[in-house]
Amino acid sequence: MRSLLLRGIPLGVQRRLTPRAPVIVFFHGLGQEQVYIRHLYRSRSAAEFEELLDQLLKRFTPLQDLSAEHLARADSRHFVITFDDGLRSTREIAVPILERKGLPAIFFINPDFISGKSDFYRFQASLLCHTLKKSGPEVYPLVREILRGAGCADQGNLQVALKAVEYSRRQVYREIARALDLDMDAFFRDARPFMTTDDARDLQGRGFYLGAHSCDHPRYCEIPLDEQIRQTRLSMEWVQETFELSYRYFAFPFHNRGVGTPFYQATAGDVDLYFTTHGWWLPERNRSVYHRVGLDSATSAVREIRSRWRPPRA
Repeated sequence: MRSLLLRGIPLGVQRRLTPRAPVIVFFHGLGQEQVYIRHLYRSRSAAEFEELLDQLLKRFTPLQDLSAEHLARADSRHFVITFDDGLRSTREIAVPILERKGLPAIFFINPDFISGKSDFYRFQASLLCHTLKKSGPEVYPLVREILRGAGCADQGNLQVALKAVEYSRRQVYREIARALDLDMDAFFRDARPFMTTDDARDLQGRGFYLGAHSCDHPRYCEIPLDEQIRQTRLSMEWVQETFELSYRYFAFPFHNRGVGTPFYQATAGDVDLYFTTHGWWLPERNRSVYHRVGLDSATSAVREIRSRWRPPRA
């Protein structure tokens, strides 16, 4: 199994690696592709999702106990399933499949999004990409002008430019929506992308684990250290107190690029385990930071793990 996981990694790197950690995968939305997701990533059908699970089950053993103690003892023969963003489709589509196969999972949620409290700015970007495509090129100059006025980089391709808007400039999406006569609040109120608090509590009652995923999903590399700490502490506190959890799991939104030693030192008392999609936190070889591999776009789970999974250093 070690050779399977490390295939494709340079030999010099392989020698410094150890598979003393479970393979952790993550998904986002499932089911029929929605316009607010279409331009961000692929949404798996129920059949595709189950096929990926079957691929994992052929190669790995599911870790049944997702406590911090058992995660620390697991190795690369084991795998763990996680879901980001607290999307309603994961509860409605993934959970029945997981329960039928006897698979546990961790669901990471954003307090600002649950129960439709606010909209995810990346979903706004995808919705605007869809609206632009329907509206036609006659509105492109207006949208470019609004983006430039907000200090956003001109990426040439307008859809690329929309998706490249930084977290601090996300309010430009609402300005563009008003210019296009698009009521985003009404759209997302009807679409209901996210689970409710009761939905998450139902998952907990069925034995699934819950975790925090920041308040409103910024890229941590785009926000200062004090905001990184605030987002982490507040979201973790909300999840722990709302669901009365005895554990504290936190998944970085996007990745942990731009996060350094001061962050981990400041939040060590707030979080038991961190999960990321970028890499392990190597400065102090912290065993509480787990790397994950995304399978939203994968056709082969094993191939994706071979090329993207990064075991911790010894």
